Amino acid sequence: MDESRTEHDRIKVSVVIATYRSGAALTDRVMASLDAQTLSTDEFEVLLVDDGSGDGTIDLLHSIAAERPHVRVHEIEHSGWPSRPRNTGIDLARGTYVCFMDHDDALYPEALEQATTFALEHGLDVLNPKEVMVRPEASWNWMGYDEDIVADAAGTRATLMVPSRPHKLYRTDFLRKHDIRFPDGADVHWEDRYFNARCLTSLDAFGVLASEPFYQWIDTGQNSSRAYEGDPADWDLEVYWASLKELFDFLASVHSERDLADLRQREYVNRVLPWAGPRRLLEQDADLVERSFELMVPFVQSHCPPELDATLSPVRRARASLLRAGNLPGLRRLAAVDAAAGMQIRLGAVRIESDGSIVVAAYARLLHDGEPVRFEETPAGRLRRTLRADLSATLPEDVLDVTEAVERFGCTIAVRHLEGHDVYPQHQTSTEAVRRPQPDGGCLVRFDFRAVIDPRTARLGKPLADGTWEVGADCDLIGFERARGIVMPTAIRRAYGRLVDGRVIVVRPDAEKRLMLDLGASEALWDAAGVADLGPDALRLDRPVGPRFLVVQLPGLPAGGPGATACEVELRPAAGGAAIVLPAQLEADPGGSARIRASWHKLAAGEYDVLLRHRGHEARVPARLSVSRLGRVKAVTRDAP
Repeated sequence: MDESRTEHDRIKVSVVIATYRSGAALTDRVMASLDAQTLSTDEFEVLLVDDGSGDGTIDLLHSIAAERPHVRVHEIEHSGWPSRPRNTGIDLARGTYVCFMDHDDALYPEALEQATTFALEHGLDVLNPKEVMVRPEASWNWMGYDEDIVADAAGTRATLMVPSRPHKLYRTDFLRKHDIRFPDGADVHWEDRYFNARCLTSLDAFGVLASEPFYQWIDTGQNSSRAYEGDPADWDLEVYWASLKELFDFLASVHSERDLADLRQREYVNRVLPWAGPRRLLEQDADLVERSFELMVPFVQSHCPPELDATLSPVRRARASLLRAGNLPGLRRLAAVDAAAGMQIRLGAVRIESDGSIVVAAYARLLHDGEPVRFEETPAGRLRRTLRADLSATLPEDVLDVTEAVERFGCTIAVRHLEGHDVYPQHQTSTEAVRRPQPDGGCLVRFDFRAVIDPRTARLGKPLADGTWEVGADCDLIGFERARGIVMPTAIRRAYGRLVDGRVIVVRPDAEKRLMLDLGASEALWDAAGVADLGPDALRLDRPVGPRFLVVQLPGLPAGGPGATACEVELRPAAGGAAIVLPAQLEADPGGSARIRASWHKLAAGEYDVLLRHRGHEARVPARLSVSRLGRVKAVTRDAP
């Protein structure tokens, strides 16, 4: 039997990392995450391909490999871009699949195991796994897929390749058979799009793994897969627009009309129209804006047909209309209006059902300079944007009319894990745009939406892990988009809890008043249970046959189901001395509320403060236990300190 073939079968994936003057992130993030993989090191290899750093990076790579038999190092002459080292990795790979990582990112611990299992099970040529962007500031990272997908060539749309970065699994033999490589050269921009486009036109089986987090794309501002981000003043605008023209021409040469329309629309929205928006027009130097505008207008005329505007939101359609007319002053006036736009996303109501699912009702409002946006309502019931007269006069009526966009607004509730940053959309139950006509003829609109979060299935059919999840919403109101946490208003800003089958479920506000969901444990558990309000009647000794138990009744915490979760009751002598810790269970009682049952321990005479502790979170009960010299126990009110 061929030895290389056996090795190829055994190694499921080759992780290719292009390095160039890599710093501490290579060891602190990349290698740390690879060392933590649940997939055996016998089943994956790491290829560190250095792009001629010339600064000692190669010595760092060899030191990494010296401690890890599954790591190989290769050095090439400096090329100035990740394409060549990635291509070298494809040539050297011994794994069934190739996965590309940047030299400053991280994988989730089960990433390689789960992704290779899914890809091998379905015989995929390419797998697009869940990728999460992590920024220094807290931010939502929306992932558009709400299910795992397996498709053949006919069922694979170009949009399924989004995001276009190469942090995916590619079958090694597939890449070699079709001679698919990254375009080489430092002057080739958006090389990932070229690579993925070639894959899309050749594959037979494709998949999306959305239910398991795979890759953390950590936004440092210097990522190796980053192109044309940051300050446009540092860009060569002639190269930017020439490169975009080359990309559009390439996409047109390899894709079907269906896929071309999808991809061209995406690039139009993400690469072209931002130059007609507030961030570019108002924040950049006027000369730079004018120079880019001179290059952008002919590009739009030659590569962005007018039918691309038909599916745009009203906000983008207005920008596109002025752009196609070459009206830069009008665009600047519109940018000033759009820059003042804001959005308010608030919680209307929340409750935890008996099965543990959380019903969230929220609403959003569109703001202008902090005040609710007023639409014009026509006698026929149509809604129009209210803009200054000189601006409205330059826009077609079908651009100003936002009726359908208002009625079909999009607001999706989702949960985001605070540690992992991964986001999962939830089952939406209703949406409604509520009009509020004003005496002056204007109209305010409140956008109501509701969803149910079931922790047993909220991760696309799989359970949510224990920990803290932020509850947020991704809203698109006539084209103004926000993805952020849902704020709890003062009237309902408190902790709510329930114990379901022994699992703690708490919804609460954080320090920024945003809605949080705690599973398994919560710093707000005792607040939700109303421990601070317990009186002496909440403490008692029950007397079943056999061992005795100290019972702490928690009437403020609804509970149900047969399960229980371990906790502790600590008894501290009021007069001083060693505390006594009683092992206990937090469980449901027959009446539908929670209770703590602690194994009783014979105590010396005196009074004892009672502390409840669950997974590191504790609270003091207002009442004390009093033990007489004869061993009789009763609860008494604790004196104020």
